[in-house]
Amino acid sequence: MGEQNFCKPRWTEKAARRGEESYVTPYESYNILFSMIGLTGQYIGLGLIFYGIRQMQRGTEYKERESVRRHKENMKALNDNHTALMKLIERTGG
Repeated sequence: MGEQNFCKPRWTEKAARRGEESYVTPYESYNILFSMIGLTGQYIGLGLIFYGIRQMQRGTEYKERESVRRHKENMKALNDNHTALMKLIERTGG
């Protein structure tokens, strides 16, 4: 196992500007890695949420179109029945 020297300066922006060697402990590198994974997971979660919302909107739009279509069909059938009934009343002398 490699020796760790904790006396080395920690990484800072000032040290990077001065051109000094940067040093990150394994704990810090794991912390950075897991926070990046967590952030990626959050973006994936947000993407899934927006995808679900969009699917719900599409479903609502489809149901609305179907409802309008069925309403028109029912109204046409009602008018046809009304017309047929009026003709029947005229023929029977009602």
